[in-house]
Amino acid sequence: PGDGIDFNGSNNKVIASKISISGSGEDGIEISEGSNDNILKVTDASLDANTGDGLDINGDRNAVSLKKVDLSGNGVGTPIEVEDGLEIDGSNNTLTVTDATINNNPGDGIDFNGDKNKAAVKDATIVGNGEDGIEISPGSDGNTLIVTNSNISNNAGEAIANRGINNVVIA
Repeated sequence: PGDGIDFNGSNNKVIASKISISGSGEDGIEISEGSNDNILKVTDASLDANTGDGLDINGDRNAVSLKKVDLSGNGVGTPIEVEDGLEIDGSNNTLTVTDATINNNPGDGIDFNGDKNKAAVKDATIVGNGEDGIEISPGSDGNTLIVTNSNISNNAGEAIANRGINNVVIA
C-alpha cells in the first residue's frame, strides 16, 4: 500500500514518460503537503485504478504538466473519501493538462481545493465522473482555469462548477 510516486521534498524535477501506475493503495502520484517548488512533467502515461486520486497535489508553487495522460477509474477499493482523477489541494500551483482522459472516477474529474492556482486544460476528455467534471470547491478563491477544445460531459454533477471566487475561461 501507499502512493505509486510520492514527492516528500522540495525543489525536485521529475520527468516521466511511458509509465503506468495502477492499483496503488493510495494516490497514483502525490505531491505531499510541504513539498513545494517541484517540477513534474508526465507524458504518455496511465494513472488509473488507484485507491486514492490519480494525481494529488498537496504542496504549493509546483509546476505540473500532463500530456497524453489517462487519469481514469481511480478511487477503487476502500477509499477514505470519494476520490478524484486529479485533485489540487495546495496553492499557487501551475498546471497544464493537454490531451488527457479523466473518466469514471467516483469524485470529480478535476477538483480544486486550494487558492491562487493556475490551470490550462486543452483537448481533454472528462466524462462519466461521479461528481462534477471540474469543480472549484467552496472557499477556493483566486484560481484561474482556462478550458479549450475539451469534452466535459455526462458527469453526475456539473460540467464546470465554480463554487469559489475564481476566473474561469472557456475558449
